[in-house]
Amino acid sequence: MNADDTKLVVGRLGGAYGVKGWLHLQSFTDPPDNLLAYQPWQVELKNGAWKDLAVLAHRKHKKAYIVQLEGIISPEQAREYTGCSVGVHPDALPDLDDDEFYWRDLIGCEVDGYSGDSFGTVASVLETGAHDVLVVRTQDGEEVLIPFVDEFVPEIDLTHRRIRTNWQVDW
Repeated sequence: MNADDTKLVVGRLGGAYGVKGWLHLQSFTDPPDNLLAYQPWQVELKNGAWKDLAVLAHRKHKKAYIVQLEGIISPEQAREYTGCSVGVHPDALPDLDDDEFYWRDLIGCEVDGYSGDSFGTVASVLETGAHDVLVVRTQDGEEVLIPFVDEFVPEIDLTHRRIRTNWQVDW
């Protein structure tokens, strides 16, 4: 996949809703309704291909959303999209303030400890409810979990792909 084909997965379609082909929508964005502002959507089909689909309508449903997508007018058609990922091109995302980061930008950054020693690289970021957590993979393949709060992560340099942490690990 070349850079022009890059998609950021920002949600997943759930089961069919109603008789007109609406689908449940699980958003991976924070806040969840941001997903509805990112256009156009590409939906990853079950064969791995991506298809552009316009959102014709959406509404809040319980703690999530339901959506009506272009060309899907029956529950049978909707079921063909159940479990499919929703992606957008990175350019569809808004610019952030200097103290904000997209998780995707943190993945692969080198993490240095307060003593200057390298911990490893950011493998993923977890949302725990209280705060996000950096999952750092060491050179030995072990994982170190670091709370992603200013107290423990005072410096992020995306230009040089480095994160400085005050977190101490007992090796």
